[in-house]
Amino acid sequence: MLMFAHISYMYGKQPVANFITIGVDGAYSGIIATTAAVEPSSSGIAVPQGERLCANGATAGLSVGYELQYNSFLFSVGIGAAFSFNSAALQTRDTLFGLNDGAAGALHEYDNLYNEVRQTDATIGYTRTRLRVPVMLGYTANGFYLKGGVVVGACLQGKQKIQYTTDAYADYIAFAGDFNSHPLVYKGNSSGENTGNYSFYPLNIYPRLEAGAQFGGLNTDKAHASYRIGVYAEYGLIGLQNRQTSILNPMHDLEIGISFTALFRLKHKKEVCRCLP
Repeated sequence: MLMFAHISYMYGKQPVANFITIGVDGAYSGIIATTAAVEPSSSGIAVPQGERLCANGATAGLSVGYELQYNSFLFSVGIGAAFSFNSAALQTRDTLFGLNDGAAGALHEYDNLYNEVRQTDATIGYTRTRLRVPVMLGYTANGFYLKGGVVVGACLQGKQKIQYTTDAYADYIAFAGDFNSHPLVYKGNSSGENTGNYSFYPLNIYPRLEAGAQFGGLNTDKAHASYRIGVYAEYGLIGLQNRQTSILNPMHDLEIGISFTALFRLKHKKEVCRCLP
């Protein structure tokens, strides 16, 4: 009992501080995924299944929260929004078989067999607005901090935009008459754009690790504001949407960036001494 009372007394004397936090993030954002088979009627181009793509981009985020510090340990929770844009290049090559009458010209009035090759260069862009709730535990010492935890996130709004250009060539491979060869015939090109809007997807939980420097008298009662600047990394497996027109789904989402946080200390209530007469 005496030991328990001594430990309670010692830790009861440790400094406790409460903070309101405002944070700003800026990061590289990379989405790594494999393509899902999509028909031209859905996206304007035929997308093969199983091709691995990396959609590079950037993320900007803003959050507010609360942090509790007990001695050198900290616990923080926040809520905020992040806006991300990613794009990936996709190239497809389709071969169509056909039978034409006089396709080589008016002088050849017989049927001939041909391959029509369509090569498509496309750019897939993803725009997302996400809700994020980070829950973190950490440690501060000698002007530095380290914290880790999880982020609960959901997409409030998303958009998939496809821009493409298709070039078509005809390769004549067989003729019914006496015709030795025929060169590739350029048949023209076409271009287009397809946009799909997506809404909320189920909650995802993924880890976050952050480390950096702190300044501004963080552990003194007289300092009302202090600051942190650091680097962070987040990684998670997400699904942008469940629609069949999704080209990249699911996605491995990686963020590596810089975080700036301002901490505003909350005042403690004055203790009232109740002494025995």
